[in-house]
Amino acid sequence: MRHLLIACLALILCGLATEAQGGPTAQVAIRTAGSTFAYDPSSVTISVSDSVRWSNKTAALHTATGGDQNDGSDGSFDTGSVSPGQSRAVKFNTAGDYPYFCAFHSIPSFYGTFVGVVHVMAPTPVSPETWGQIRRRYEQTKS
Repeated sequence: MRHLLIACLALILCGLATEAQGGPTAQVAIRTAGSTFAYDPSSVTISVSDSVRWSNKTAALHTATGGDQNDGSDGSFDTGSVSPGQSRAVKFNTAGDYPYFCAFHSIPSFYGTFVGVVHVMAPTPVSPETWGQIRRRYEQTKS
């Protein structure tokens, strides 16, 4: 019984570690939207250490450049040129909100609003209560 409980405890802890490492890469398509372009979806939420992959579904060159469409790049990230039919991914290692735009199509009066945002969530720590429950279960098996 004790070995079974220890094995279960190990599985629980491995599951917690896997969740903290983050999930799969988020996908964003760059599409034609009427007479302009759009990121689809325009907003994604990921965990720290996850990536976002932008796939160009249009016939034009595009970027996903961190910053504001009106003020330009803030230097936080840049996919570089994404050719038609190609994709580029960026890994995010710090929690926060990362607005982005296409550096080639950043004139709002001509191209409209062609922007997106990546929300990077910090990992959720395991609460002291959870660790206390695990410890109590372990100590119960020792008696």
